[in-house]
Amino acid sequence: AESWLFKHFMTEVDNVMTTGQQMKEDDVQQAASDLLGASHIYVAGWRMGQAVTSYMSYLLHYTLGRTTFIPIGDIPEYVDVFQAKDVLFVSFYPRYCPHTLYVIREAKQKGMTVIVLTDQLASPAAPYADVQFTSRQESTYFLDSYTGALSICHAIMHAIAQQDSSRLVKKIESMEHQFQRYYEVDGGIS
Repeated sequence: AESWLFKHFMTEVDNVMTTGQQMKEDDVQQAASDLLGASHIYVAGWRMGQAVTSYMSYLLHYTLGRTTFIPIGDIPEYVDVFQAKDVLFVSFYPRYCPHTLYVIREAKQKGMTVIVLTDQLASPAAPYADVQFTSRQESTYFLDSYTGALSICHAIMHAIAQQDSSRLVKKIESMEHQFQRYYEVDGGIS
């Protein structure tokens, strides 16, 4: 008999494979292009989806800069400064957070491009999405899996690297230089 651990990992593998089969390469390339061309990138999505958005926010900031993860308590301040040339990247999964939908609507009203990661094509965010990705969230226990969503993030980052590798290399080298200087000032890591 298969162990629960084996079943768990097989379910995770199936989530990634099913998510990948649902994706269109044109959508991934479009999302990458939108993020590369953004004046500023805002990332939103809380509750369970924050596992995805906090990670993607870090990746985008590290490789492109000009990325802000919107703290849930500061939504009005950030929404107020949205501009049409900005991009909103959102994780929007059940139980659909009304604060996230508010940010999505405000971004669209201001003419921003909205990239959405969600669970189904008929998501409440669908009418506002310029690019929408769905991920399978099956689990062998009571919490949904976000393995598929994280794989989407990696695919988008891969496409960004393909479209403008020199920009990413320059930004990462600059960041690594700052880390090196920081550790020298700090006395190094012991």
